[in-house]
Amino acid sequence: MRKNILALALACAAGAASAGNLDIYAGTRLGMQHSDTAVTGALSAEHKGATSELFVGRQVSPSLAVEVSASDYAKLGLVDSTGRNTSNWGRSLALEGVYKHNLQGPWALTARGGLAYTKGSFARDKQDRLAPVLGLGVQYRLSPTTFLDLQWRHIHGMGVASNQVDTVTAGVGFRF
Repeated sequence: MRKNILALALACAAGAASAGNLDIYAGTRLGMQHSDTAVTGALSAEHKGATSELFVGRQVSPSLAVEVSASDYAKLGLVDSTGRNTSNWGRSLALEGVYKHNLQGPWALTARGGLAYTKGSFARDKQDRLAPVLGLGVQYRLSPTTFLDLQWRHIHGMGVASNQVDTVTAGVGFRF
């Protein structure tokens, strides 16, 4: 999945670079995730771990963009209610609309919403599903082609219906 997103990002970047505009962007984010899970017959628990993300987007107006991202959530070893070792993991491929409100200077606020195709597991319960995604963030423009961002995202129903995942990530992006 990551290879497909990266290939898409490179293809978009090549096309945009030849056109000389800056409406395509791509980057990566790293951070922490927190999930709450309640599965019938298994351990109900909170989990914390690392997360990583690749993203590519297209600015469709000065304040609106469409973004595709692929995320990977840490695999954590757990013990379920029967005493067996289990693991909790997840991946998502999200399509989001992003609203950006420019502040004075190089700062901007972002709000996002969309759908994520999630694949995840908790204990012995595994499931693929579509889940809603919401988020807020802050961007800092280093140059016309480079930006830093800090994002909070919430996915309701990662892998299993009762799993809710919150991530806080920091990253860098490049406009082409």
